[in-house]
Amino acid sequence: MTVARSSVAVLAVTLALVGSALTGCTTDRVAPPDAGPDETSVSIEATGLVSNELADHVVGLVDPRWVTEVHENEDGDAGVGGAGGADHSERQWTVGRWVGVTAEAPQRALTDDLVAALVAEGWELRTDEPSVDGGRRAGLVGAAGDAEGYSITVIGGPDDSPLRSVDFQVNGPVVSTT
Repeated sequence: MTVARSSVAVLAVTLALVGSALTGCTTDRVAPPDAGPDETSVSIEATGLVSNELADHVVGLVDPRWVTEVHENEDGDAGVGGAGGADHSERQWTVGRWVGVTAEAPQRALTDDLVAALVAEGWELRTDEPSVDGGRRAGLVGAAGDAEGYSITVIGGPDDSPLRSVDFQVNGPVVSTT
């Protein structure tokens, strides 16, 4: 029961931080270029802060007794295709991390538990398929509210995989920087 209470407390703090980060920044628009002037504004940097907070939260959901290390393999924004593709004015923040686990760790169960915890918090499971090595690749999107527009992809190998990690990526919403 302590783990459940701890997860709820972490979620509450994360959602409070997400809300303050989203409401405190107003330099760039989240809305597509054809949206009206009443659209909520947020900077690409603000989506980066929220993406990092979400990534920290996801790391915290992995059972710590199996974790050996956490590595950040991506943290930044890049241009995306679409309306602002030519000038890269449409941008998205991405945070990628991998959580190294012990040789004895049940990677598949850790991955399943992580996905289940995110779904229990309100994340919607959009894709769920085998990963290249026979593990699991799950794509989740944020529910309405503070997490709307964010997505998390979780990849975990099978228990016999020589790659001992659970990997994930958090993507922020696409932001117009024009």
